[in-house]
Amino acid sequence: STDCTISGNHVYDVGDVPAAISMTRCGRMNVTGCSILQFGRCGLLLEDVSDSRVSDCLIRDDRPQEEPAVSIQVTGGHGNMIVDNLLGNPVLIDSAQHHVEPQERRRMIPLWCVC
Repeated sequence: STDCTISGNHVYDVGDVPAAISMTRCGRMNVTGCSILQFGRCGLLLEDVSDSRVSDCLIRDDRPQEEPAVSIQVTGGHGNMIVDNLLGNPVLIDSAQHHVEPQERRRMIPLWCVC
C-alpha cells in the first residue's frame, strides 16, 4: 500500500500474532495518534516500509512476559521518521537510514544485537 493514513486507532490485546499492526512493502504511510496496548510480541512492525512517519502514538505492553515485547520493529526500508511516541518497550531498527527522535533512540536496540 502507499499513501495511507492510520490515525486515532486503539488496538488492544490482539492475541498470539507477530505484531498488533504490521506493514509490509509500503510507502508514504502516516501512523499518528494510535494506542497500541497489551500486544504480546511486537506493537508496530514495519517491513520494507519507506518514506513514512510514525508519531504521537502510545505503544506499550506492561504485562510480565518470558521474552520482552518490542514496541516498534523496523526491518529494511529507508527514510522513515519515528518521532514523539510514548513507548514502554524497546525499539528494534536494522539500519541508520531512518530518523528516530532521541526519546525513541534511548530505547533502541540495534537489530544485530538481538538473538
